[in-house]
Amino acid sequence: MEHNERKQQETLERERQRQIQLAQKLDFMKQKKQEYLEYQRQVHLQQLAQQEFEMRTYSDQQRQLILTQEQCLQNSHLSSMMSHDYNQMHYQQPFSTLHSQSTMNQYPMITNYPTQPPHHGSMITCPSNTPNLMNSNR
Repeated sequence: MEHNERKQQETLERERQRQIQLAQKLDFMKQKKQEYLEYQRQVHLQQLAQQEFEMRTYSDQQRQLILTQEQCLQNSHLSSMMSHDYNQMHYQQPFSTLHSQSTMNQYPMITNYPTQPPHHGSMITCPSNTPNLMNSNR
């Protein structure tokens, strides 16, 4: 009888030790899961920050591209207007409000500027009589 009791006690002790080991292993796995979830959260936050940075950079580049295109168009338009005004002032005869046909033919006006600069990727080119604004900002 004493032998059976001792065997039963040993069996109970082994079961108790097994339960302790399982609980420790479960705690360890829970800790690792929490660490991994935190790691995933940090990676996700970094990805979001990177995407936000890329979107902001793209938006800034698009804004700069539009401003540069508008400046090129304005410079082209102003240059055309100034050239037109200069031609009228320089070649106008005193007390005359109309140009003679020969004067108009002798000094033709160039009015066929493009309405939009050609698009070559992110490179902007201005008409040849205006400065290239992309290079002036560097």
